[in-house]
Amino acid sequence: MSNIENFDIKSHIIESMVQVFDTMVSMKIEHSDSEPQDTGDADLVVAAANFTGHVAGMLNIQITSGLARLMTANMLDMEPEKLEGDREIKDLLSEISTIVGGNLKSALNDAGLACELSMPYGSDFTINSLNMERFERFVFMHQQDWIFVEIGLKTQPDAEDGEENPQESQSTTTKQDSKISEDVDLNFLLDIPLEIKVELGRTKIQIQELLNLGPGSAVKLVKLEGEPVDILANDTLIARGEVVVQKEKYGIRVTEIISRLDRIRSFGI
Repeated sequence: MSNIENFDIKSHIIESMVQVFDTMVSMKIEHSDSEPQDTGDADLVVAAANFTGHVAGMLNIQITSGLARLMTANMLDMEPEKLEGDREIKDLLSEISTIVGGNLKSALNDAGLACELSMPYGSDFTINSLNMERFERFVFMHQQDWIFVEIGLKTQPDAEDGEENPQESQSTTTKQDSKISEDVDLNFLLDIPLEIKVELGRTKIQIQELLNLGPGSAVKLVKLEGEPVDILANDTLIARGEVVVQKEKYGIRVTEIISRLDRIRSFGI
């Protein structure tokens, strides 16, 4: 069994964070080896992921509220001031913590350190580092905004034998219980093939009409001429467009894109 003390957490976190920010919110972030001298009373938004199994612990990501709002606005292709409430912000940060935590979980498993990912409920995601074998803190920057990633991990020898020690397995402080959630490997997801369909319209007909269909029959669709057609990926609406004909071949010109956050939600990420 690999030793968690020798596991390279740093490279996995830096790679995941840089890639996720670039892919999901079109932002470039850089890892910093130094802590900010003074963050003042910065208002931070926090998202977290738990690890359970032979390796237990928590990862939390802390982002300034202004940057979190800007990230969400980029994701939704809208101006930050037009965001109402914080639901979309929390959803986005939850997705990011799931992806980064999932990538780390996969790397731990590949190193022989078996664990599963779970998402905590509540708002207190403080890591209790006193009983941790590894506690790491990483700092990233986007322009003048700071991003912090904290990770606390420890091994639980009894987990392999199916025994649990409630005191030993308590690696994090949360206000409510945790719930198991599937992790997400961003690289893997980007290579998944999706079936794209274009829906011109729909209609309902009686069985008798269906039986009477033959060559030359016309089916009236519930869609007016000139209305945009729906573009679906795996039967999920992702865009709308208009029919074009070039060199006797039909195609679709995209006129409207469903927001990236809605598209990611629809794929169950």
